[in-house]
Amino acid sequence: MTKRDVPAIGAILIPILVFYGILARETVNLPLLDDYGGVLGFVSGWSQLGSVHDKLLSLLTSQHNEYKLVFAESLYVLQYMLVGHINFAVLATLGNLLLLPIYAVLYRMWTDYSAQNNLQLILFVPVSWMLFQLQYYSLLNWPMSSLQHIAVVCFSLLTIYLLGKDRRVAFYLALISLLLAVASSGNGFFVMPVGCVMLIQFRRPRRLLYWLVASAAMLIAYLYKYNFLASQAHADHSIISSLHHISILYALSFLGASIARYGSYAPAAILGGCMCAAFLYTVVDRFYVRSPALFYSLCFILVTSVAVSGLRSDFGTAQALVSRYRIYSNLMLIVFYLYGAGKLCSFGILHRPENGKTIQYFATATFLIALIGFNVGSNYAGFKLLRARTELTKQGMSRWEHGEESITTAPGPANEDPVIRRQRLNVIYAPDDMYLREAILLHWYSPPDYDGDK
Repeated sequence: MTKRDVPAIGAILIPILVFYGILARETVNLPLLDDYGGVLGFVSGWSQLGSVHDKLLSLLTSQHNEYKLVFAESLYVLQYMLVGHINFAVLATLGNLLLLPIYAVLYRMWTDYSAQNNLQLILFVPVSWMLFQLQYYSLLNWPMSSLQHIAVVCFSLLTIYLLGKDRRVAFYLALISLLLAVASSGNGFFVMPVGCVMLIQFRRPRRLLYWLVASAAMLIAYLYKYNFLASQAHADHSIISSLHHISILYALSFLGASIARYGSYAPAAILGGCMCAAFLYTVVDRFYVRSPALFYSLCFILVTSVAVSGLRSDFGTAQALVSRYRIYSNLMLIVFYLYGAGKLCSFGILHRPENGKTIQYFATATFLIALIGFNVGSNYAGFKLLRARTELTKQGMSRWEHGEESITTAPGPANEDPVIRRQRLNVIYAPDDMYLREAILLHWYSPPDYDGDK
C-alpha cells in the first residue's frame, strides 16, 4: 500500500461505516411479515421433529412460496441450537454483512481485469458508494429477505469469479459456492448455464462434465417434494406457467430500477434498455475474453431479470421497482462502470505523461461527485422508508402487547377473537398468533418489551 492509497481507502470506508451505522440503529429483534411463518413457524416445526433424519429432511424439503431457503433456514437452526433462542437482529445483521464479501469479490474481479494498473484502488472507490447505500432498504434489517436475496447474489458472484480463474482448485471451490447459491434462493440455478458457457469458452470438457453432473444432482435434490403450485402471482398458482408470463418491459424496468421512483417505471425501462444495448456492445468488444468474471456476472443478472418477470409480472410492471430487487440494478451499474474504467485504462488515457495527475484526479473526482450524489440521495430516501418501517413495527408490537386496537378499523367476522382482530387490523405488524405465542411459551423467542422504545 502506498501513500496515494490512504485517501482512497478512507473514501471507500466512509459509505460502509455510514451504511452499517444506520443499520445498527434500525435493526431490531422483531419478526416482520414472512418472518412469522418462515422463521418462527419453521423453527417451531423443526424443533419438534424427533429424529436427525426427519430434521435434515425438513431442512432440505421445506418450501417458502416458490423457494427452498436451505441456507437461511440452516442459520435459523444453527442459532437455535447454539444459544437456544432466535434473535432476529442477529440474523438480519448476518445477512447485511454478506455485502462485504460481495464487495470483495467485485474487487478481485476488477483487479484481474485491470491487471497491474497503478490506479486500481482509486478507480474502485465509486463501487463502495454505489453498493453500500439504502436504496434496497427492504432487504436490510429483515432476516428472511437478506439471508435469501443478498446471500444468493454473494454466492453466485463468488461462483462466477472462481470459475473465471480457470484453475482446478478454484473450480472445486466453485462447486461448493454453487451449492450455497442454490441453497440460498432459486435464482442460484441460473449460475449453472452461465458456468457451462464459461467452461466451454475455457475448453474444459472434463470440468464441464463434472459441472453438469453436480448441477443435475442439485436440481434433483431441490425438486424433491417441490410444490409447483406455489406461485404468488399467477391465478393458476403454477410456477411452470411463469414461462408464459415473461415480460420484456418488466425485465427492463427491473434492470434499470436504480434511477426510478417506486411507482414510475418509464425511466427504469429506458435505463434497462440502454444497459441491454451496452451489454451487446460488450459482447462485440469481447469483454468475455478480457474479464470472464465481470462479463458473466452481467449474464447472471440478465437471466435473473427475465426469470423474475415470469414469476412476478402479473403483479404489474411497477412491482419491478420494489426496493429488494434494486441490488441487481445497482450491480449492473457497477459492472458497467468497471468496464468503462478498464477501457479508459486500456486506452492509456489515464497514464499519458502529457495528461499528468490533473486529468487523473479530475476523472476520479467526476466519478466521485456523481456517485456520492447517488449514494446520498439513495440513503436519504431509503433511510426514511427504513425508519418508518422500524418505527411502525415497534409500535405494532407495543399495541399487540398491551391489547390496544390498531388505528385501522376494518370490520372482521362477528365472532373473531380479539387477539386475532388486533393482528389483522395492524397492517404493518401482523403476527400470526399461533407461531408467535408458541415461540414465546416455549421460551425460544422473547420479543423486546416495547412501549415504543427500542
